[in-house]
Amino acid sequence: MTARLDPVSGVPIQIGSPHHEIHEGDAYEVCFANSALADNGSISFHLTNGAVKQMHTVVGIGVGGDALVQIFETPLSATSGTGVTPVNQNRSSSSTSGVTVLRDATIGTDGTVIKQFMIGGGTGGNASGSDSVFVRELVLPVSGVYEYKLTNLGGAAKVASLSVNWYEHADQTVTDTKD
Repeated sequence: MTARLDPVSGVPIQIGSPHHEIHEGDAYEVCFANSALADNGSISFHLTNGAVKQMHTVVGIGVGGDALVQIFETPLSATSGTGVTPVNQNRSSSSTSGVTVLRDATIGTDGTVIKQFMIGGGTGGNASGSDSVFVRELVLPVSGVYEYKLTNLGGAAKVASLSVNWYEHADQTVTDTKD
């Protein structure tokens, strides 16, 4: 196989694995925006992974004030909520996700916090809000159950959005060849 070259620089063209997964039709997203999320209100996604592929996830946040972002493992008793169909990031692909998603489900027990971080919205005349993309990938196992949650701590209703992006990939066994 001959590498394709960039016509300007002559350098071989390479794309990373997550980008490749988009081209293969195995990358998905769920997102939701609220133009006036109440103080201490939240946006959440409850994700139940299928039994075949791992989820390689990143999260994106936008908020008009301070916020807390949390990722919970094995939240229990998800009820109600709004079913969300994950959007395939390759709009030419007919592949569908093996992940079941509920937005703003009622959770009996949140589960174990495995990641949490604050988003600062600024203070005084600089209180303009913030956005962030958590670029460190979190790999979730087959049949895993997770909750991604953004809570507005801005002291008043604020604009807020939460997106969870992932690609689905069968587990690859890697042999460590180090001595």
